[in-house]
Amino acid sequence: MKQRSVLLFLYLFIGLLAGSLVAHLLSPLEAVSFLTRALELTWHPRGDFVFLKYDLSIGVKISLLSLLGMVAGIWLFRRTK
Repeated sequence: MKQRSVLLFLYLFIGLLAGSLVAHLLSPLEAVSFLTRALELTWHPRGDFVFLKYDLSIGVKISLLSLLGMVAGIWLFRRTK
């Protein structure tokens, strides 16, 4: 079961990466701008304790092609048994 979970994560990650790459390559084309336009989500958690201080910055850019790549990854995962 754990091996299948790792495999699913791998398929999702590769699909997301492939979709992002395709979106980046197609970004100069104006005809497909609705597929390549990315939504940027950022989160800046920070904390200050007496003995520890941290400040993180986490950002994610998701486009429609990235999501389609993830769906393709799930589809490929379900086809492999």
